[in-house]
Amino acid sequence: MLRGEWRPEMSWPELIALCDRLDRMLQDIRQSRHLAPVVLRELCPCCGAPMTQGSSNVSVRAAILALARFGIASEAEVRCLEKRWQKYRQATGCDLGGKPAPPVSLA
Repeated sequence: MLRGEWRPEMSWPELIALCDRLDRMLQDIRQSRHLAPVVLRELCPCCGAPMTQGSSNVSVRAAILALARFGIASEAEVRCLEKRWQKYRQATGCDLGGKPAPPVSLA
């Protein structure tokens, strides 16, 4: 999907929407194959039960890095895109998935 839909001229909202579709696909695969979260060897410091790793999501940065990993974009393009993503995140205050950060309560 990333190879077929990614374009160098994509806007950030378009790339974020693509990451959302990739994430839904990943979650569907995990559910259809009954893949459970990874159980870690570490024990919870509070209750002593084995800790589980939460199911990861497809972040925008993960998608950007996958462009180089799968040979869809050059290393130089990916580095440039990563820097632009970091600037976009700082300017908009969005989270790793490109969603607006929750408001901070000052109570």
